[in-house]
Amino acid sequence: MKCVSNLSKAFVKGLFCILIMLICLSFHPSINTKFATLPPDHGVSLSLTPHEPISIISDSDFGPSKYNYSGSGTAEDPYVIEGYSITTTSLIGINIAGTTKYFIIRNCYIDASDYGIYISDVSDGTATVSNNTCYYSGRGIWLSYSDSSTVNNNTCKFNDEDGITLDYSDKSLVANNTCNCNGDYGIHLSRSENSIVTNNLCRSNMWSISIGVSHNSTVTYNRCYNNFVGLSFGNSRSCTAANNSCNNNGIGISVKLSSSCIISNNTCISNADYDGITLTSSDYCFLTNNLLKDNRGEGIYLSTDSDFNIIHHNVFVHNRVTPQATDWGFNNIWFEFAALEGNYWDDWSGTLEYSIGGGADSSDPYPLGVPSVYYGAPLIESVLHSPLSPTEKDNVRIESVVTSFYGMQSVALHYRINDLFWRVLNMTLDYDDVYSLKIGSFPINATIEYYVSAVGNSIYHNITINDNSSLFYSFTIRAYISDPQISTYLIPWFTVSFLFFVLVVVKRRRK
Repeated sequence: MKCVSNLSKAFVKGLFCILIMLICLSFHPSINTKFATLPPDHGVSLSLTPHEPISIISDSDFGPSKYNYSGSGTAEDPYVIEGYSITTTSLIGINIAGTTKYFIIRNCYIDASDYGIYISDVSDGTATVSNNTCYYSGRGIWLSYSDSSTVNNNTCKFNDEDGITLDYSDKSLVANNTCNCNGDYGIHLSRSENSIVTNNLCRSNMWSISIGVSHNSTVTYNRCYNNFVGLSFGNSRSCTAANNSCNNNGIGISVKLSSSCIISNNTCISNADYDGITLTSSDYCFLTNNLLKDNRGEGIYLSTDSDFNIIHHNVFVHNRVTPQATDWGFNNIWFEFAALEGNYWDDWSGTLEYSIGGGADSSDPYPLGVPSVYYGAPLIESVLHSPLSPTEKDNVRIESVVTSFYGMQSVALHYRINDLFWRVLNMTLDYDDVYSLKIGSFPINATIEYYVSAVGNSIYHNITINDNSSLFYSFTIRAYISDPQISTYLIPWFTVSFLFFVLVVVKRRRK
């Protein structure tokens, strides 16, 4: 009987321990390690599959001997690496080196120690990196010795150093990426000639977009906000920067040791530390049709050894240094020879020439009486929604970057559900030139189409519509899949009932 009693006591003690563990679990909100490491705004689908770091160092690694990715490795049928969530303390999340086959890395979330995605020494034109999210690494995406590569539609944030870097990767395309809050560069081209950087958003980095020793490169339609330097060229000749918005940085555009560059149709507004555009030891450049407004320093500053540059048809408005430009170089021309037209200066007296500051004794002999650049119609630079794949539980944020020389009268969102009637709501200014509005939630499988319109504040009240070339922007509502949870009610009820049952059994055995 004593053995039975001792056994019963041990049995009860064991059950008691199990009871304590179950009660603890009942107060844990959920058990889900699959996406525990994703930041709250990662913007990727919950359908991503957790995966170990990927390393491919030969063509055969793409195939069945190692990873067996879909595709055949041709230009028409590339290998596809997609849909993975890789969070690791390893140096590299996805590493591809020394291959000759075509491949695409897309729709992945990567958080690694040194590099999210690292590609080196692959054959020309074979690499495409698209629609990935790279957070919290040393560098988000890095390509080296990989010519004619494409890096587009990626989001690289909170990396210790760079968002996207191309090194020795000529003739490459970097387009439609978002690179915010990185420690050094948002986008950095190093020794990557004849490349194109277009339609990217770079906010709150040290350097927004930096072009170094990358001759004949083109930088267009980028938005560079709240960086120390918006757009910079260093040791890069014959480059073009056009139609970029470089606002609210320390310096708008910096050109250093870079000859024969074209800087045109850019906006440099409210750069808080220095100038709108600065040339340092740079010769034979053309600076035309730029808007230089409300900068803390000069609109344009030419340093010593910046010679033979031509500057005309720029608009200088309310820059805080008077005169609004400085020239320390030699033989710089502040007007266009053919038309005998200079620049617009809002502080020009209306007669005689406009004197330029600095030691070059320069002047604009043909100041313009009205702004030379037509800024009447607003420019809608981007239209985005988040989350990318909303559920019936989500409110959807529509965001658009809208700019106008004259300011905005209104920005409106137009949307409809399942081809029904259009609704129109005013969007609000969040910061810089970003307007947004939240709509929803919507039922499962509903398709929402939308577009954005803007009315400028000029006397003509010009209207601009961005409707994706009449195709409209759209998203479809998917079903919400909740995290696996252990009910806070089921476990206590189960444990109490089970304990009561056990006590009854033990009591009967003692009798």
